[in-house]
Amino acid sequence: MNFDWTEQEQALRDAVEKLLDDETRQALDEMETADPGRLDTLTRAQLARLGEAGYLSIAVSNPAETLTWIAAQEVLAQASGALYLATEVSARLFGGLVERHASDALKAKIGPGIRSGALV
Repeated sequence: MNFDWTEQEQALRDAVEKLLDDETRQALDEMETADPGRLDTLTRAQLARLGEAGYLSIAVSNPAETLTWIAAQEVLAQASGALYLATEVSARLFGGLVERHASDALKAKIGPGIRSGALV
């Protein structure tokens, strides 16, 4: 059995890893001890970057790509527990509930914001 990441899984891992430059890692370190206002600002900025990379879209709307997301989760969780938990709650838990149970109108209204990281 082959347990290597597929090309798609590795591509998302690489996209998340690429986001984790020195400046980003400093912001992630700051998240661990930031006051609530600063934490909100830092979290929203990082969620927007993850949204651009496609990480949040997979979490929200494509359970068939769970392994792809898990591949990237590993990278993110190692870099920042705080940001990892923010994506879990915002995108996967809340976004997943909206995707599966909300009306089409509500999905259209808030789905794009969750996928882009603009809505927490």
